Amino acid sequence: RRFKTPGFDLDLSYVTDRLVVMAAPHHRLLYTRDDDGKVHGLNGAAQVARFLATRHYGCFRLYNLCTESLGDYAPQRVLSQVHRIPIDPKMPPL
Repeated sequence: RRFKTPGFDLDLSYVTDRLVVMAAPHHRLLYTRDDDGKVHGLNGAAQVARFLATRHYGCFRLYNLCTESLGDYAPQRVLSQVHRIPIDPKMPPL
């Protein structure tokens, strides 16, 4: 489900009012097409940074759970609030 408000159209979800989940941001906004032909935008790091600075300034941290490198974005692009916890998707933590 996309988060849509004036100025934002991001692929993220609020789990609670203090917990947001999303895929790792990309260095630029990308689009992908699903099996049904619908087009979805992948979050760009600049848009994610603007969203977090606007809605959660000074009160957020990103947790990157990917085992790959930090992805295709520099932590500085999202205000350097990135904490990396690599989790193998085939072996979730207990």
